[in-house]
Amino acid sequence: MSAEPRSVVLQAHRLNAAGVFSVVTCPPGITLIAKTILVYFFGAGTCDVMVHTARNNGPPNAALLKKTMQSGEVDFVNTWHVMMPADNIFISTSVAGVDFWISGTSLRGVDTDYTPPPLPAVMPAAEWT
Repeated sequence: MSAEPRSVVLQAHRLNAAGVFSVVTCPPGITLIAKTILVYFFGAGTCDVMVHTARNNGPPNAALLKKTMQSGEVDFVNTWHVMMPADNIFISTSVAGVDFWISGTSLRGVDTDYTPPPLPAVMPAAEWT
């Protein structure tokens, strides 16, 4: 059995400015699985928060959390978002005053040139009635 922990903190930070921040980048040779994302807004008023992913710093391709938060509000997302090398998680905030915590699992031994198998052209029909 591996001596590595099953779950790790991928990133935890306090954002004292508004903006778009790259907070997690999957390194070469690793697959990351983001499992829990916790966001706490401690600023005044309201804050528009979005946590999204992008491949190789491209456009957003998955919104994991998107909401307007009130002062003192906490929100969390339980997910199994798989990240390949060079994938990023971004957090964007409309005002300062956001704490976040992202935990997950790091899996080693994934080739950087891995190509997933093709999806079938037609999905099989459902077998339940």
